[in-house]
Formats: sequence, C-alpha cells, structure tokens
Amino acid sequence: MINPAENGIDTLLKSTVIYRNQWRSLISAFQTTGINVNTPLLKGWGIGITYYNDRAGSAGWQQNNSINSTTYTQKLKELSLTLGLGLGVDQKSVDMDKFILPSQIGPNLSITPYSGAALATKSTSFDNSIGLFVSRPFDKSLLEVGISAGHLLANDLNVLENSDARYKQP
Repeated sequence: MINPAENGIDTLLKSTVIYRNQWRSLISAFQTTGINVNTPLLKGWGIGITYYNDRAGSAGWQQNNSINSTTYTQKLKELSLTLGLGLGVDQKSVDMDKFILPSQIGPNLSITPYSGAALATKSTSFDNSIGLFVSRPFDKSLLEVGISAGHLLANDLNVLENSDARYKQP
C-alpha cells in the first residue's frame, strides 16, 4: 500500500485491506482504514489504486488520500528492477468544534470556546509518490528490497493562529 513500485508485479490481481485502531486509551482513538487493488498489464507494466482514511476522532482531524499508480519492471539477468509512480489527491480537514487550540486552554485546564479569526479547516491538493523495488533470487529464496517517498506534493493544513505553526505532512 505504501510503495507504488510494488503494484502489479507478482500476481494476476492482488488486494490489500487494512484497519488500524491506535491509541485506544484516548477518548476517541486514531483510526486508519485503507484498500489497495493492483494488477499487471502488458509485459513489464502494472497498475494499482490505493485509498486510505486517517481519522483522529477526539481532535476532529481526518485525511483522505487516493493514489493511482503505474509500474514498469525491467529484468536484468537475475535482477528485477521496478519503478513506480503514483498520482492522486490528498485532502485534510479538521472540525474546529472538536479541535482545541493552545490559546483555548486556561490555567486550570478549562477550555474556552474559540473566538478568533476564521481558520483554514480543509486543504485539498494533488499528491504523488515514487518508489523503487528490487528483487533477486538468493539461496533458495527471494531477496526483495523497496524504497519509496510519498506525499511529495501534498499541502500542509494551517489550523493554528500562527501562520508558522502548520500541521506538516508526515
């Protein structure tokens, strides 16, 4: 799901579904759901689509991401090199009724309603990822190594009062 170079390289049709419920001790846990479907096409080419949603319930923050990817595999003797490129859309949003800014927390930890200027609550941008996947037979097994970089074009979402304090894309 993370490395676009792994789409469409090994089976006729492959799908992956994930669900993660993290930090359950929080009031509303951080949840991730996602799906990836990919398949090989013509000789050496493959395609895939990945969608995931991250949600931090008690903070009112969420991210939706959809990436379409294509791969090309080149065989060099026993070595197989695959390059993958993903293009898609990234959307982040925050519910300001749930999100608490540092300026809203009083000395006795009381929360005062937000009364400042309107803040950005949604950001939508193009997104891309790139990856490399290398495989080679090794001592009766297969040695596989992959590297990728994602969210290269995704925007930051500025939800804080200070324009220098932005939610940075991980």
